[in-house]
Amino acid sequence: MCRLSWVISDGESGNQTGPISEDVYVVATIDCGLPWPQIRRVKHLLGVLGSCPQSTMSHQLLEPFLVHIRIDGFEVPTALLVILLQTFIYSAICSSVALVYFELMYLATRSLYFRGFLKRYAPLDSTRHISIVFWSLMSAFLLPIFTALTCQSGTQRSFAFNPISCCAHTLLYMAIHDVLFFYMHFAMHKFHSLHLVYKYVHAMHHDAVHLMNAYAIGYADFGDDFLTIGVPWAIWTLIAGSNWWNWMLPFSFMLSATYIGHSGYRSASPWFTLFNPLFLPIMLLVGKQALSPADHQVHHTYRRYNFGLFLRLLDKWHKTYRKSDKIAYDVHYWKEWVQVKENRDSLANNKCDEGIKFEELAI
Repeated sequence: MCRLSWVISDGESGNQTGPISEDVYVVATIDCGLPWPQIRRVKHLLGVLGSCPQSTMSHQLLEPFLVHIRIDGFEVPTALLVILLQTFIYSAICSSVALVYFELMYLATRSLYFRGFLKRYAPLDSTRHISIVFWSLMSAFLLPIFTALTCQSGTQRSFAFNPISCCAHTLLYMAIHDVLFFYMHFAMHKFHSLHLVYKYVHAMHHDAVHLMNAYAIGYADFGDDFLTIGVPWAIWTLIAGSNWWNWMLPFSFMLSATYIGHSGYRSASPWFTLFNPLFLPIMLLVGKQALSPADHQVHHTYRRYNFGLFLRLLDKWHKTYRKSDKIAYDVHYWKEWVQVKENRDSLANNKCDEGIKFEELAI
């Protein structure tokens, strides 16, 4: 048997029974062994909320958590469950779209590389790590989407596009995220007290030492991208305002920029402006203060330098910036290079590159 009960409360005088008035809300509870069939039986109770006026401040604040379902003594806010489910679904959709974007960029840059328009600092490997990258992207999207669904549930989004405003918001976002990323990244590498955080959260990302491609950005533990990307994205969600473009375009710029930063290509090429319309104006404004793929390659090689995400400023301030001495070569150079076994063996310290296939050998 299933026991249904509900409580009517006005938030001030305590629980009471009686008809619903303007200043009360309903909490429905259920004790049962089989939750879902029994939950359907209180559907009419949940519908009562739709007729409850939002006339008091306490009601407005508690509205997302008004209806509770108690299953075997454990009480869960149903609205919170719905929000968590929405967060997971939206994060999965965004992660899938980002994966498609990465693959399209991978194929496009590979095509440009094969045609001699791009140069690389190392041969191009074809390793994807699709499942790892997907869950890494999920960890980045979960917190900002949850923040948007809860803290900004009533926000009326504007779709008015202003290119100057978008560029200004992107620069502000870059500054905020770069500061947060630098100090979290720096702390994980430098502070001995956080060595366990480095070992179990960040070390996996450094399995790739020399060989880099588009998917290296997402080759990381779940907690790594949650901390270094998800938290800054959630903060930006709170301060970006109601304009959709000012909120989302900085995210797209970050994905594009970090893709290029891990791609292993020489970034001084106008072809990269094809992948994001913000590249040209932002790079013109930032100039030589932007970190390049060669700079990030230095970080993966030595791990003591170049902790920034977008800019060199904090690395220069903390004297952790090191300029790369690597030279980028075209596809013909690397095709000859990978055909020599000794050269291939020199890349054996890439933990994630067992059984790697070089794209140059397919030409």
